Amino acid sequence: MVKYIIMKRYYNFKTTVATFACCLFFSISSIFASTYPNTLIGNEKGLFLLSELSQVQLWNKASVKKIIKTNGWYFLTDNGILYSEDLTTFEYRNNGLPINIIKHFDGKEISFNTKTENLKDLEVNPSNQNILITLTRDQVYITYDGGLNWEKEGFNARSNGAKAVAVCNIPNSQGTSDLTLFMSHSIYGLSYKQPNVDNKWHDITTGFEKMNTLSYADEISDIYTTKNGEVYLTQTFIPRLYKLDWNQKAAIMLVKGEQPQDTWDSLTSLNGNLIFMTPSGLKSYKEETKSITSSFSQSLKDGYARVSSMAQIPLCAWLPATVAGNEKGVSLSELWMTCPQKIESDYATKIANHHSVFVPPSQVSDDAGIARYSTIIKENNLDSIVINMKDDYGGLRYKSTDPEILEKGYVSHYSVDLDKFIPTFKEQGVYLIARIVVFKDKNLWKYNFGKYAVKDSVTGKQWQGLRGYETIELAPSKKLEAQVEKEKKFILQKTNSEKALAGAGFEPTKSAKIPQAPTPVTKKVPSYYDEQWVDPYSEDVWAYNVKIAQELIRLGFDEIQFDYIRFPTDGINLNNAEFTWRDQGMDKEDALISFLSYARENIDAPIGIDIYGANGWYRTGARTGQDVEILSSYVDVICPMFYPSHFEQQFLAYEPAIERPYRVYYYGTYRNSVIARNKALIRPWIQAFYLNCSYDKQYYDDNGDYVRREMFGVRDATQNGYMFWNNSGRYTDLSPCPTTDDIYPWDSYEASIKYKKPALSK
Repeated sequence: MVKYIIMKRYYNFKTTVATFACCLFFSISSIFASTYPNTLIGNEKGLFLLSELSQVQLWNKASVKKIIKTNGWYFLTDNGILYSEDLTTFEYRNNGLPINIIKHFDGKEISFNTKTENLKDLEVNPSNQNILITLTRDQVYITYDGGLNWEKEGFNARSNGAKAVAVCNIPNSQGTSDLTLFMSHSIYGLSYKQPNVDNKWHDITTGFEKMNTLSYADEISDIYTTKNGEVYLTQTFIPRLYKLDWNQKAAIMLVKGEQPQDTWDSLTSLNGNLIFMTPSGLKSYKEETKSITSSFSQSLKDGYARVSSMAQIPLCAWLPATVAGNEKGVSLSELWMTCPQKIESDYATKIANHHSVFVPPSQVSDDAGIARYSTIIKENNLDSIVINMKDDYGGLRYKSTDPEILEKGYVSHYSVDLDKFIPTFKEQGVYLIARIVVFKDKNLWKYNFGKYAVKDSVTGKQWQGLRGYETIELAPSKKLEAQVEKEKKFILQKTNSEKALAGAGFEPTKSAKIPQAPTPVTKKVPSYYDEQWVDPYSEDVWAYNVKIAQELIRLGFDEIQFDYIRFPTDGINLNNAEFTWRDQGMDKEDALISFLSYARENIDAPIGIDIYGANGWYRTGARTGQDVEILSSYVDVICPMFYPSHFEQQFLAYEPAIERPYRVYYYGTYRNSVIARNKALIRPWIQAFYLNCSYDKQYYDDNGDYVRREMFGVRDATQNGYMFWNNSGRYTDLSPCPTTDDIYPWDSYEASIKYKKPALSK
C-alpha cells in the first residue's frame, strides 16, 4: 500500500512536471513567435528556428545555403532543392537535376551513394512564384511547377565555372514582356536567354569592370531582378554595383567600393534600397545619395547581430518582417562573411598561420642537412616543414614497416631516417607536413602489368601523355658499313693498278667511282611527358595512399598534404586516356570527392591538397577536376600554386610591373579564400625559384625582393600562412617573414596602409 502511494505520487509529480514543461515551452514559443516569428538560420548542420533563448533544429539532412519564401519555403541545400509548406514536413524537389555518384569503400566492399550535384544558386521569378531557376557548374535548370520537375536550359560557356542565376519578365525585341533568364560565369561574365524567342545564350560584356591586363569582366557574384524587369548585379572580387540597361545591353555602374578587392554578394532589396553582404557586414545602397551605408533599423541590426553571433558559422538566414523592418521579410545568404577570418575546420587552430619550407628528402639524410634546415627555419621566422614522403615517381622516402604498403611500394635509396628527423624538429617546435604524391606514380603505374594505370584506349597498354614526335637519324647497320668499306677498298686497289699500267695519261673509268657512305635513314619517334598516371577511380589506389598517410601520422607528422589530386591534363593523345576503374555514371568530380571522403574518414589529422593556381584564381575545376567550391568541404587546407612564372607573362604586369609578384599573391589568395568560403584554410605555395621565362628574366633578383613581395601579398590578403617551394632546396632568396606591423617597402598601390589588412576581414 505504501509502495502504491509512493508510486502514485511519483507519477503525479512526473505528470505535473511534464505539464509545466509543456506550458513553459508554449509560453517561450509565444514569446518567440512575437519576437522572432519564423527567423530561420541555415548552416552546415541543417536548418534551425531561432529564438531568444535557443535554436531549434528543424531539419538535419544536409547543409542549407539559401532560403526563399514564396507561398511555401524553398531551401538551397548541398543535396539539391528542399521544399516545405509549414516548416514541419520537408521534401526534396530534385526531379530532373543531375546527380553525383559517390563511391564508398570500407577496405573490403564498395557501395555507392547518390546526391544532387552541387547547385550554385536558386532564384524565383518575382512575377510567377512557380518559376524558379538554378544552376550547376555547367548547366542552367528551370522549373515551371514549383520545383516538381526541372528542365535544362543550356550554358553560356565551354568550360564549367557558373556562379549566379536570375529569372524575370523583360520586354523582348517586339516589346512584349517575356521570360528572361540570366547567368554569370567566373570567366565569361553575364549572359541572358529568352527561351520563347530563341534557344541561345547571349553575352553582355559592355560596362562591367575587369582587372587590369585581363580580357574578361571579373566574376559577377549575384543578380537581383524585380517585378518591373529591373536587373542589378554585384561582383565577387572587386567591389562594384551595377544596374543593367536592357535596351543597350550594357551595365551601368551605380557605385564603386573603396578597397582594391572586396566581396559584394547576396544582393536583394529592403524598403526600396538595395542591400548586400560584405566581409565588413551588411551594406545598403542609397539611390538618392549614390552611396553605401551601414545604417539600418535597430530591429534589423539586432537580428543581424544575433545571426552573426551563432557558434556555428551561418550560411543563410530568413529575417521576418518584424525583424527586417519591412512588409515581407528578407533573405540573406553568403553569411560565412559574418566571420571572414574564421575557418570552418575541426583542425582550425592546429593548421593556422604556419610558414613552411619545402625540404628535398635527400638533403636531410644526415646531421649536416638537418642542421642546415634548422638554421633556415630559425633565421627566417619559419615554423614548419613540408617534405616528400612519397615522391613524384612513387618512391617512399621513409622506411615503411607496413606489409600492405611494401607489397605495392618500394623504399627509395634516398629515404629519410624519421627516427632522427622527427624528434629533432619536434624539439624545435616545427610543424611537420608529409607530402604524398597521389595519382602521379610511376611505381604503381608499372605494378602488376599496369593493373592501376590509366590505359590507352588505342593500344590497350599503359597511357602516357604524348608531347609530339622527334625525328632521329638511324645508324646504318654494321653489315652495310662493312660492305661499303670493302667496295671502296677494292675500287681503290683496282684504280691504282690501272694507273700503274697506263702511266701518266691515265683517266679512271666510270666504274672506278668510289662508293659514298649510305644516305642517312630517319625515323619519327614519340616523345612523352615524364609523368605516369594511375587511375583516380581506383579504390585500391586510394587505400594504398591513405595507408601511407596513416603510418606517417603514427610516426609523428602533424598534417598530410596530397599532391597531384587531379587527372592528367597534358598530351596530344589525352583523348585516348581510359579509366578502367571508373564505375558507370561517375565523372572526375565524383572520383575526387570519393577519394577525399575516404581519406577524411580514415585519417585522423588535417588534410591538405595542392592545386593549380588557375583553379584557385577562377571558380572552375576545368581540365583537372580541382573544383575548390566542392573540394573545400572535404579537406582542411588548400594550397594553390600561384607561381607568377606559370601565368601568362603579361598577367597583372601593369606598371610598375616589378610589383607583379605581390599582386598575384594578394589577389590570388583572397580570391581562393572567397571561393572556398573559408571552409578550408588557403595556404599558398610561394615561388622561391627562378624560371627561364620573360618576366623572371627581367625581374627575378638575387636579393630576394621578388620572393619577399610574394610574402607580403599573402600577408595582406588573409594572414593565414604560406609555404616556400624550391625543388632543388636552394633557399638563398628567403628573408624573415614580415610581421603584421611591417610596412610594405615598395610601390604597389594595393599595399597602401589606407586599405584594410588583411583584405579578407571585417
